[in-house]
Amino acid sequence: AWLQVIDARALKVLDSLEVGDRIYHFEFVGRGATVAVSANGANQVVLVDAVRREPVARLDLASPSGVFGVRRAFRLGL
Repeated sequence: AWLQVIDARALKVLDSLEVGDRIYHFEFVGRGATVAVSANGANQVVLVDAVRREPVARLDLASPSGVFGVRRAFRLGL
């Protein structure tokens, strides 16, 4: 599966990165320099450097499709 970087003003695809299989969720980490991507088909969470636009780390994790849900729920006050 591919993760695309899009220029929101120009509505153009700037880059396409192959990061894993069946990407379900992604979330910017910290101050936005890194993106955590759940590649459910590959059973991995992939960290992507948002500036260099390349994967920098992979964490093997069985069925990571909901890994961001709990943190997001607490942040939203659910």
